[in-house]
Amino acid sequence: MTLLITGLAAVVVVVLRLGRPEVAGRWRLGLLALVYAGACLMWCVDGLASLARGGPFLDLADRAVVGRQTWQGLSVVALGLVAWGVVLVAGRRRRSAPRRG
Repeated sequence: MTLLITGLAAVVVVVLRLGRPEVAGRWRLGLLALVYAGACLMWCVDGLASLARGGPFLDLADRAVVGRQTWQGLSVVALGLVAWGVVLVAGRRRRSAPRRG
């Protein structure tokens, strides 16, 4: 479920980035797309490791597992937004700071 949520977030951000280039440049959506694509790739590797151990790629049979993975996916998306926001704020402060010398 975590893979599905981060994959959906990655697709949404990529569609926004490609569909609205003027917004993408201002808000650095490429960075956010990379964050979510990297998270999605990480969960794919985790699924492949589970397959190598003889388990399922996605475990959707147990409701408790699905509930935990849903919260984990939502927290990954939220943490990605927080990290992206920190980068945006730091970049804007750096550009608006007066130069010395």
